[in-house]
Amino acid sequence: MKKASGVALVSVLVVVLLFSAVDAAQTESEQPGQLWIVRTELSLTNVADTKMQSARIKMPLLSPSTLYGEVVDEEFSIKTTEEITDDEGNRQGIFILNQLQPEETAVVALEYVIEPERSNSAVVDEIPQETSETPNVQQQIAQKASRITTGLRERDEKFTALLQFTHNHMNYCSDSEWRNGDALQALRRGEGVCEDYASLLVALSGAVGIPSRMVYGYRRSPNSDTWIRHAWMEYFTDDARWVPVDPTFYDETGLKEEADYLAQWYSDYSIRIRHTGGLLRAHLTEDIEIIEVLEDDSKEHPDNPR
Repeated sequence: MKKASGVALVSVLVVVLLFSAVDAAQTESEQPGQLWIVRTELSLTNVADTKMQSARIKMPLLSPSTLYGEVVDEEFSIKTTEEITDDEGNRQGIFILNQLQPEETAVVALEYVIEPERSNSAVVDEIPQETSETPNVQQQIAQKASRITTGLRERDEKFTALLQFTHNHMNYCSDSEWRNGDALQALRRGEGVCEDYASLLVALSGAVGIPSRMVYGYRRSPNSDTWIRHAWMEYFTDDARWVPVDPTFYDETGLKEEADYLAQWYSDYSIRIRHTGGLLRAHLTEDIEIIEVLEDDSKEHPDNPR
């Protein structure tokens, strides 16, 4: 977070959603009678000696329906003044806060009720355009993708070869100085975190004409009580299906049945805050709770799942 200059009337804060652990309240694997409760709280404290006049907060909102679950209910502590949805269904909400006195704190709380779904693919009506990396990295990515897929004709065969290359080429290193970089850096350095695995596979796939996209969200490994922020990807098959793939933990298409995945969005949006007066300190907390409901009543969601 950067302080505004002495002459600035408007301060801008950017809260980056880091890939960190999120505790889960229960450890049971996905079952038909489960609901996932996702809570995000953004606390804003005015740490200046002067009053904050107003703040405009732009926050990413959970995508309403993905391969991994459907938002069946949501509640925000402050009503959005505007919601923005892009072509891939990513949502962002605009929240307005009026005045914060020195040392006063306000909280924007978002709560979603998710009905989880285990789907290895989804049929789409509109065929996406073929993708490729940006021009400054396209040549090296394209050359590598071409060599990996030499002699392969079918799209699925090509993708499997690219997936296995990515999984074996990359070395997971959470402390790598190259982490969270671009696809070319991942190819050159061969190390990073989940976002680097996924971005490299997306770029390689696009270079040979396979539409693909990043997915940002959470993953919970088998028998774990902790969700971690995670990135994976989806690719588009010859039979018009988006298929999820996690190149960090798996070298085959689809997802391991033992793990749980929850998608947030398909673009890595940050929280952006513009405010007039005062000086804001931001703190973000996230929590995912798993609750059990009677199977016959799984469609009747609790009014207050807290």
